[in-house]
Amino acid sequence: MGIADMRSILVIVNYMRVNPTIVDDLVIKLHDNFSKVYVINRNTNDSYKNIREITNTVVIENKRSSRYLLLPKSFFSLFRKESIEDIKLATRLGYLNFKYIISLAKFLHISNLLSSSINKIPEIKYCQDKICFLSIWLTSEAYVLAKLKRRYPRLRVISMAHAHEINPDVNTFSFMMKRVIHEYLDEIVFISEAKYRYYYKYINQIGLDLDFSNCKVLYWGSEYHQFSGPVHKDNKFTIVSCSTVEKLKRVDLIADAVSIINRDDVVWYHFGDGVEFKNLSRKVGSFSEIQKRRMKLIGRIDNSDVKKFYYSSQPDLFINVSTSEGIPISVMEAQSYGIPTIVTDVGGEREIVTNNVNGFVIPKDITAEELAAYISDYMDMNETKKTEMSKACREAWNNRFNLNRNINTYLEEIRKDS
Repeated sequence: MGIADMRSILVIVNYMRVNPTIVDDLVIKLHDNFSKVYVINRNTNDSYKNIREITNTVVIENKRSSRYLLLPKSFFSLFRKESIEDIKLATRLGYLNFKYIISLAKFLHISNLLSSSINKIPEIKYCQDKICFLSIWLTSEAYVLAKLKRRYPRLRVISMAHAHEINPDVNTFSFMMKRVIHEYLDEIVFISEAKYRYYYKYINQIGLDLDFSNCKVLYWGSEYHQFSGPVHKDNKFTIVSCSTVEKLKRVDLIADAVSIINRDDVVWYHFGDGVEFKNLSRKVGSFSEIQKRRMKLIGRIDNSDVKKFYYSSQPDLFINVSTSEGIPISVMEAQSYGIPTIVTDVGGEREIVTNNVNGFVIPKDITAEELAAYISDYMDMNETKKTEMSKACREAWNNRFNLNRNINTYLEEIRKDS
């Protein structure tokens, strides 16, 4: 079957302020399999430098002015049939308040903005059977694709489902438009078995009768890069973490734990920034000089530079103590470089980390003192056991989360007839 006989145009839809790594991975890995790739996104400061240079890829961003021009349409969207049904559901659940109405209005406004960008794709008018739309999140992006499918049945429309948009503990109004989304999407792809089970249970608890026959679990993954240059392991015990700095990631808890460990041979590097980065910097600045020397807040750098650090410096331990997760790519990346991990028991962490085999799964409500004890215990572990855990990391990653393998499964799903 040649490219002319199948879905030959891929449209990736994303509304995050910053271009997530997964968009780059999708375009870079799949663009050769399509005649054209479109990326629909909000207007951001992100340059998309990694994908704009690809000749068959077009990035469509909504202009800032359109956000204001579409406000009247978004207001009237509150009175659509499906919006009224959602408001009735919110009333039954006891969620109908001002905050809910504002959230619903934002949801609909984002949908309208994305729809205006999608309408700029010329092929949608004459070759729907050649196009597949892929939403990165099961929220406004998925809703606009569901409406698009209702209008153009020959399109193939898929959405991935991660964490915040399906987790009522993080997003109280995660039920928004799910009835329409489930009814019209060809497929909903959950990237974690645990998150799928959690979502399924939640939807049934609130009494929302949805069809789950178009749902499946497909692992995403990370890519391992072997870099040129020397590999240097110094005499420090090196801890790494990599995430946005926000409350649910609790990077400050790692700082507190490292400050408690009374050993000079420990150093901690954090990669990533976010809304809480200044507060984290102030916390680290308040520690003693000895404690501060153990902590390196690198901030946000290119993902390839993070991997290069893993490869050349060979860190000893990776830590992720989030209160909520989907199935974090950052943990997969660390494991691909043979770095044992400490993770909290949330989301799909147990699908990556097997306790005492390739890392440690710790309670969600862990304290800094308890985390410091876990770190110290691992530091004192014999070298043979540490080596075994490092090898187990590589093996687990290669078996389940090797992106170069898993991407082919996604390609098959995208190419299917609807």
